[in-house]
Amino acid sequence: MEGTRDSSYLRTATNFSEEVELISQFPRQLAAALRAMGGVPPGPVHLSFPTDLQEAELPADTAFPSPSAEPSRPVDVAALLRAARGVLAGAGKVAILAGRGCVASGAGEALRAFAERYEVPVATTFAAKGVLPYDHRLCLGMFGYSGTNRAITTLLGGDLDVLLVLGSSMNLRDTLYWSRELAARTQILQVDIDPTMLGRDYPVQHTVVGDCQQTLEQLCGYAEGPLRPLADSASARRAWTARLKELPAHFDSDKMTSDATPIHPARLIAEMRRALPRETILFVDSGAHRAFAGHYWESFGPGGVRSATNLGPMGWAIPAAIGGKLARPDMPVAVITGDGCMRMHGMEIATAARYRVPVIFVVSNNSALGNVYLRARKANAGAAEMTLLPEVDWAAFGRVLGADGARVEAPKDLAAALQAAVEARGPYVLDVVTQRDCLTPVTPYNTMAAEYAYAHHD
Repeated sequence: MEGTRDSSYLRTATNFSEEVELISQFPRQLAAALRAMGGVPPGPVHLSFPTDLQEAELPADTAFPSPSAEPSRPVDVAALLRAARGVLAGAGKVAILAGRGCVASGAGEALRAFAERYEVPVATTFAAKGVLPYDHRLCLGMFGYSGTNRAITTLLGGDLDVLLVLGSSMNLRDTLYWSRELAARTQILQVDIDPTMLGRDYPVQHTVVGDCQQTLEQLCGYAEGPLRPLADSASARRAWTARLKELPAHFDSDKMTSDATPIHPARLIAEMRRALPRETILFVDSGAHRAFAGHYWESFGPGGVRSATNLGPMGWAIPAAIGGKLARPDMPVAVITGDGCMRMHGMEIATAARYRVPVIFVVSNNSALGNVYLRARKANAGAAEMTLLPEVDWAAFGRVLGADGARVEAPKDLAAALQAAVEARGPYVLDVVTQRDCLTPVTPYNTMAAEYAYAHHD
């Protein structure tokens, strides 16, 4: 009965959940699960496999049905055509906000082709960092919570005619707390494979149900048809997009070179970006360090940043990165986490050590629950004191578990320590002593949150 209960419970959180009761039914159930996993919308699936069946033998003539390699991801072509003609075709200045759906659908190349064909700058949400390489001339960086100056200035600027939102629900973090400046736009076009996401969190005027990759490919195909005016005006937008790229990328960019001790988190993220390979997949944990990573880390490929942004579970990134490295052994994998997170799931480093999984675990160690501390200190000293944590040498902790590691207390030692971590053959714990009183780069978000609260105050 245990498996039946598990299947029923997980049915509420997955696209498919069943218990395998007969070994002869396993191929059919596996194929059904794989189809559901790549369905509309795509999502996780679950099969409960009892111990006795795990040891059973399949008949020699068992055939596993092959689910479609490319699951059907429809596009409402009629709605897209209306939007192309009525919203995009005559627009002067167009920008894109690319969300999680662009990564899930593998839309990176299609996004690049669309942006270049029509000369359209691209901002991303946290979940989509890297879907267009950061150093691409049309990449604005990240919008929303801990977003970059370049992206926020462009999307909230008064001269933007149309914002094309791809694969984002437009939740409060992705929209700077439902920014009034963004809401003032009369031409927002939202595209999502899941129709329940359209207009769910934010008022939009135009919506299209569609897979992000296929939608972009369809729009590129309109260059000689309904989007011919947009294609013809691309050259006129080039001077504008060039000016956008010249805007300062970050807020407080001087912090990236700060020589302060303890180390400023922005300096840590900047040094990580210089030291780690371009294709590094960075798993970002929950806490103040996530805001710094979101703002200052530059990603150059789809899926290059992984973070549980919707739930914010502390310590998640530590085991997740181990799984990520096992799934993609060809890719360099690193973690940015905090000392609070290490207290929750740091023991998982023992798994990486046991199986020699080469993950770099960078601990931003400020001896506090960083985000909670920053809020608590506004209340009183007693509240702030309750968020402080005893000092721990996490590199020594990692060595006890079988990993290599080092502790860094001065900015000048970061580069060499990171290089040693890159060259390590197994897991490496880099314990970096960081400041806890420095503000996270979320001032625009906090400003918008205050405006929202004031506007909705009874």
